[in-house]
Parts: sequence; structure tokens; C-alpha cells
Amino acid sequence: MKISIIGYYGGNFGDLLMLDTLINLFKQKYDEINILTYGDHVLLRESITDYPETRLNIVSVKKDLDMKAVKKALDGSMALLWGGGTCFMDQGGTGGIKFMLLGFLKGVKIYYLGVGIDSVKKSTTKLCVRLAVLLSKGVYLRDNKSVSIAKKLTLGLKRNIHYIPDLAYANEGAYEGKKKGGYVVYSCRNLSDYQGLDNNFVNSSLVDLVIEAARKLNVSKVVNLVCDYEVDIADAEQANLIFASKGLEVETVYGNLIQKSMKCLHEADFIVTARLHPAVVAQTLAVPYAVYDYSDKINKFVEETGEKGRLILRHDIPAYKPLFTEPVNQFQRENGAMIKNVINELF
Repeated sequence: MKISIIGYYGGNFGDLLMLDTLINLFKQKYDEINILTYGDHVLLRESITDYPETRLNIVSVKKDLDMKAVKKALDGSMALLWGGGTCFMDQGGTGGIKFMLLGFLKGVKIYYLGVGIDSVKKSTTKLCVRLAVLLSKGVYLRDNKSVSIAKKLTLGLKRNIHYIPDLAYANEGAYEGKKKGGYVVYSCRNLSDYQGLDNNFVNSSLVDLVIEAARKLNVSKVVNLVCDYEVDIADAEQANLIFASKGLEVETVYGNLIQKSMKCLHEADFIVTARLHPAVVAQTLAVPYAVYDYSDKINKFVEETGEKGRLILRHDIPAYKPLFTEPVNQFQRENGAMIKNVINELF
């Protein structure tokens, strides 16, 4: 049997973390897993090398897409599912609707699993959400605000809209035990495309916060976790120069190396991130963290977890006071179990 997964998989830590979760949950049941990606398929191929017993086929659905390869992947697939991430948003997030429609016409079951909805002011974005709900056997959204948006856009006429926690909660890459590595982790995000935000000011202010946190914790090392090499490398390199100028030891870890990334987060004394999934992992592993409010998905996350004190407000970074206490993670096991139960029931 085979199954097909679609998403933004390439070199992004969060997307690869969710893909890793799905592959590990599917590999015992499916002989073949097709991965349709909007990301860098070459980098993706280099990133998924830990599954020698599983046949993984990678198909690019970017501008260089091979439609014959897409059709071949869908032929005989038990399902086509969008696996994790914010796939509906005005900044080009269509939820892969044309490929979902193709799968639907081929008789393939369509699902959205652990996805989020961001800005939906444009009529085209609203139409994509409505079509996704119409075509799908199930739309499983990772936060209650996204659930409300989907139900509102479809007037509550479809009963296939459900809540499921972020897929990262079911990832088995967590390490047993806890030891502090004597460092602060920093994960930046290039914000040049976000209206109303000054990318240089935000990232330099977050760097200052990292330096201050290291001083208060009496550590002299920063691990720069580059969650998306294609997007964030210039900002990450600039941060490294500033860290070094302040006498801090710097190590760079690239997010496409999932196990190494998970280990560096697990052993951190503190994490400062403008990316969502380092915060999700920190919450799961009970590592103190602070997360920058650049997108509504960050607000949704801290609301769902009850950790609003870890939110760095969008326009007030200098006023933020870090919480060095461990986050309360009373829902970790329940979240992971819920995800696994849903997947077992559907697939």
C-alpha cells in the first residue's frame, strides 16, 4: 500500500519535524510514501536519510513540477494529506488545492492534518478554504481559532472540521532525561515580507535579548539554530557576528538535521525564537523559552498552551522580561496520544 503527503518540505525545521512524525507513524503500515513538496526537493532528499527501510518518493510541485510524476504518485494512493503547517494564508497559502482536486478526481481520499489558517482576507484564500473542506474527508486544524475560521467560512454546513494538536507533539525524537548544555539557543526569522515590521530592528533586538539572557544565566555560548536556511541564513550570520563580538562562543546548527536540532533544543538552558516549532519543542520538553509575536499563529500557540508570559510582544521587545522557569507541559502525553489515535483511525 502507498500514501501521499503534501507540504512545504525542504530545509525548514518545523515542516521536516512534522514530516518526520508522519513518516514514523506511517512506515509500519505503508510500503511506499510519496512526498509532494513545495520546498527545495534537493535539500529535502538530503534531509530524509533516516528511513532506510521505507520507500520514499519525492515529487516537486513547484515551478519545475513533473505532472506525470504527480499523477503516478497519486495513482493507487490510499490518501493524499497535507501534513502540518500553515497552509491557508493570504501570502500565497492555497493548501495545495489544485493537487487536492486532482487527487479527489482520481478517487483518492483527501485530508488536511495538523494545519493552520492564518490571514484570510483575500477572496481567493477564502475560496481555497471552502474548496478544501468540500473535497476532504476530514480537515484537522491545529488550533481552535483556525477551527472557528473554517467553520465560519463554510457556514457550519460541513461536519468534517476538527481540532488536532500540532503534529510535532507526536514526534518521538525527544530525549530521555534532562541535562543543561550551558548555552542559549537562538532561532531567527527573516521578516522582510511582513508589513509593519522592520526586519533588521526586530532581529537585532532579539539578539540583544539572547545576549542578556546568556549574561543572566551565566553561560558563554549561543547555539544558532537556523530553522530555514533558504530564508534565514543572512540574518543568522549577522547574529553570529554580534554574538562573537560580545565574547560569546557560537555554534550553528541547521534545522534540516532533525535529530541534531532536537538535541540542541533539549539541552538548552533557554531558547529565544522567532520560529514557531522551536517553541513547540521547548514546550514539549519543558525547556524555558521566549517566542516572538510576528504572526497570529504564535499568539494561537501561547493561548493554547497557557504560556502568554513567554510571548515577546511585536513592538515591545526591549521591555520583555524572560521567564527562566520551565513551562508547564500538562498536555504533552495527551496531545501525542490524540494525534496517534486520529491517524490510526483515519489511515
